[in-house]
Amino acid sequence: YYDGVADTVEIWNEADLVGNKYAKNSESPDKFASFYKAAAIGALDAGTDVKVMFGGFAGYNKSYIKRFLSNDVSEFSDIYNYHDYSANTVYTEDNLFTRLSLHQSLADEYGFANKEIRNTEFGKFFYDCADESGNINIEEQKNQARYDIKASIYNLANGADFSYYFLHGKYNDGVLGDIDSFGNMKRTYSAISAFTNALGNCKYYGVLNGLPSSAEGYVFYDNAINESVVCLWSTSKTSVNLKLDADSVTHIDFMGNSNVLSSVNGSYSVML
Repeated sequence: YYDGVADTVEIWNEADLVGNKYAKNSESPDKFASFYKAAAIGALDAGTDVKVMFGGFAGYNKSYIKRFLSNDVSEFSDIYNYHDYSANTVYTEDNLFTRLSLHQSLADEYGFANKEIRNTEFGKFFYDCADESGNINIEEQKNQARYDIKASIYNLANGADFSYYFLHGKYNDGVLGDIDSFGNMKRTYSAISAFTNALGNCKYYGVLNGLPSSAEGYVFYDNAINESVVCLWSTSKTSVNLKLDADSVTHIDFMGNSNVLSSVNGSYSVML
């Protein structure tokens, strides 16, 4: 039915989530693996070229995930799929990079080393920050936007071929998503749009070294058009000088505002 329409079939969703049909407190990861493989065979037997992946894991119950993957799941999958969220109270940003690197190591260990990795949901919740209308204030919106760009970059830097923000719309009123409960676009809508547009078809290239201790930098490159995108941020106001072999450099902030930088002996100055 979906041949030529859908790129991928995702079978189930967040099986490791407590309270879900398949979860550590209801069904074992072995039973879920049997269910998943049967469904994957059904999708493959349909005779289409659609890709198949298991539903992204919700949390970091490593024993559940490893037990599921140890059932030769990779032989029935085209893609390793995972989710990642942060909140203002749990799963904070402090260990974000480490959390995401877990999935790359699991993919390598369980037969997905040469297959796609997709982060099909990420975002940041503000459970106890919303006002009586269910929305977060401007400063929290800025915090959310900064986080979403940082998470996008970290996902790609940790091996994800695709990284999907969740979601375009309102969800749980205003605590997640890029639209508030009144239908207004939040700051993260502009940030995600600007980042996606700037990145284009660039792929992750590597870490940018030699920056001040408060700053981080990641490089993306599009081989087809010989163009690079350098993503930079800092935890405090910091001036960075970049030596770049480029005829023209455009600075774009995370809200999409842009200006062309002037070179001084091949060096470009950026205030973070």
